Amino acid sequence: MVKEIVLIGGDGLVGHNFKSSHGGAYEIIDLSYPRVDIRDRSSLQQALLPYRNCLGIVNLAAATDTAKAFSDTAYQEYCWQVNAQGALNVAQVCQDLDTRLIHVSTDYVYPGTQSTPYLETDPLDPIEPYGASKAAGEVGALEFGAVVATLAFPYGPALHPTRPDSVAKIITQLKKGNRISAFSDQYVCPTFLPDFTSGLVALLENRDLVGKFHIVGPPQTPYSMRCHLADVLDLSTINIIPTSVTEYNRGAMLRGDRTFHPNLTLSTQKARSVKCEVRSFENGVRQLNLAAY
Repeated sequence: MVKEIVLIGGDGLVGHNFKSSHGGAYEIIDLSYPRVDIRDRSSLQQALLPYRNCLGIVNLAAATDTAKAFSDTAYQEYCWQVNAQGALNVAQVCQDLDTRLIHVSTDYVYPGTQSTPYLETDPLDPIEPYGASKAAGEVGALEFGAVVATLAFPYGPALHPTRPDSVAKIITQLKKGNRISAFSDQYVCPTFLPDFTSGLVALLENRDLVGKFHIVGPPQTPYSMRCHLADVLDLSTINIIPTSVTEYNRGAMLRGDRTFHPNLTLSTQKARSVKCEVRSFENGVRQLNLAAY
């Protein structure tokens, strides 16, 4: 009998790659909005009840426009409704149904100011509204027994028709041939989605695994990512200009503008110890059909 996996919010980028990678081995049930609104706990419970005996539920539903969340107070409220209260609703319902839940979170729950990689046990201290809403959701999910999987800068071979991933956005920039400024002293963890979704499946299959896992790739700078993609595509790097996030943040604070995380390097030792490992950016790019971008 084929095992069922329920994706809440499976119509987005991660869900698209999850179904592409694992749809042959599992029966994937996609409960996306408006079929399921995680802000409404009562209707959520009714929607999930038929699947209480599935292998597990993955909560991918999220408001993710980080720039809009910084500047738009109405969208900030929406982030709290979905990312915080909605995540809590999902965790409470899954606990009531005794159904395993994987809650997908973000590196933006950390301030990005320490020099060493963030551990799963490090305190959450978000610096902007989107991260704050995701941090609240993460805390609530863990409180009600969910497993948390952290994702950062996702990209993958299954291109979403309306939601470009990190690589697609960079390639669009590069092909325009315009000047591109990119931080050369900021560190992020680009994550190859087939590896990430395989990690989610591993967490679903092994019910002894609890707590939080950083399932992300090795660190890169935005500048190095753009230069690598330009080289692979045989495009000039002359218009890719290295800039400093430290210098940018100094000016942004004076202007009252949004600042950026200097270092979002995450420790993956815990995830790798249970065979949840994400390949390097260079190796991930090799798996992409760049002609399709």
